[in-house]
Amino acid sequence: LNAAIDVFLPLPGTIHRQRISSGTAVVVARPGHPALDKPVTLETYLEQRHILVSARRQGPGPEDIALARLGHTRTVALRCQQIATAMQVVAHSDMILTMAESYAAYANSQYGNRIVPAPFKAPAIETFLYWHANSDLDQANSWLRAMIAETVSTPSRN
Repeated sequence: LNAAIDVFLPLPGTIHRQRISSGTAVVVARPGHPALDKPVTLETYLEQRHILVSARRQGPGPEDIALARLGHTRTVALRCQQIATAMQVVAHSDMILTMAESYAAYANSQYGNRIVPAPFKAPAIETFLYWHANSDLDQANSWLRAMIAETVSTPSRN
């Protein structure tokens, strides 16, 4: 494992992690999406078809956990592993994506989707960089991790 990016995961001590971003939840939808004609309510949000971006094949995303605590569920119509894939699907469909505000503008820079506040309170969505302990002192891997952390934490420079 050279490097991986994901939400917080309980892992063995041989895998190290560093928090690289934290942000409030926002909703991403295509321009002209009918649900964005007015401010998005929780009811409108829950009626939509959602995209979940996760490296894992199953299980909830951080937004699903936050919604469950409020007694709600959403319909995940598509699960994919890449934010870029999700952004492209959003741009060409009526599906919506919930993600961390800290990364949304950067990830959306090529797609022109709309970004609006999520209609529910959720804990900050934190993103972590993971690597194997054997790579801890490897100079090339250290450089790679530093570049990833800098790029994700300061997306406005890119």
